[in-house]
Amino acid sequence: MPQQPVFQLRIRLEGIDPPVWRRRAGPGGVRLAKLHDIFQAAMGWTDSHLHNFTIGDQLYGMQFDDYPEGELDETEHTVFVALRGGVRRFVYEYDFGDSWTHEVVIEDFAFVSHTLKFGVCLDGQGACPPEDVGGIGGYEQFLEALADPLHEEHDDMLVWVGFRFDPPCSAWLRPMSLSSGCADQDLGVAPRLALVERSRKLSVPVSMMWALKVRPVNNGATSRGSPMTCPLREGQVGGVATDAFSSRSVRI
Repeated sequence: MPQQPVFQLRIRLEGIDPPVWRRRAGPGGVRLAKLHDIFQAAMGWTDSHLHNFTIGDQLYGMQFDDYPEGELDETEHTVFVALRGGVRRFVYEYDFGDSWTHEVVIEDFAFVSHTLKFGVCLDGQGACPPEDVGGIGGYEQFLEALADPLHEEHDDMLVWVGFRFDPPCSAWLRPMSLSSGCADQDLGVAPRLALVERSRKLSVPVSMMWALKVRPVNNGATSRGSPMTCPLREGQVGGVATDAFSSRSVRI
């Protein structure tokens, strides 16, 4: 049976507190342009701005208008090829105005026989900032205004964000206790993908598989929160196999 390269990546938004990060697994045969789509869905961005990848000394991007000299077309290069040569981490930048920089760490890599048709969000923490908030400085001012009902911009910010924003966004479904009951154990990419394959055969979303398989931890308490209830922004509650933080699904 043909073997498919699969990467487990940890994407962290730099300069943000509370921390915002995701762990996702996906096929290495997709183009970098598709990896961008997967990152957007996993983080909760709306794909409203330009972006690029810096992998080693090479820049990959959209080649839009006056793009930097030496930038390679992201639609022509696969993740597997771009990450060859022992690359352990790289940078994904979104929205050159707000300059949201994401550090991406390659946590695991394997050749598997499972046909993975979706990028799968395995774990994570935190809601991404609202689009066009003004970068790290603007986001800090936004949180300050939102936290203080007496702040002169509190009402305006509340209306602007759609009355719903939860930076910690901690009520997600954690798939880390599938077998051992240990909420902090990393199962590795192959067992996780086996779960994905079973969900595909049963036509059941991976999120539901996690809900069915989650084990008790901490003296009877479970690691399962209220599935898919993070209020990232208006209308963005729910999820399927790609993402327990966003309602969008990205088919490979």
